Amino acid sequence: MSVFAGLVERLADLLQPLFHASAAAAIVLFTVAVVPLAAALYVVTSTAWSAVERAVLYR
Repeated sequence: MSVFAGLVERLADLLQPLFHASAAAAIVLFTVAVVPLAAALYVVTSTAWSAVERAVLYR
């Protein structure tokens, strides 16, 4: 193994926990930010659909 390959391997070993922490942070961010937005979009869309449906059916 060359010296450069050894350094790259050592650097990868040192940075591995950082990547795992970043992945965990991304999952938390997705859960906290995107999931409530999706739920709100669902509620708004469902309410609008129901209102239009009632307006059309009860004319």
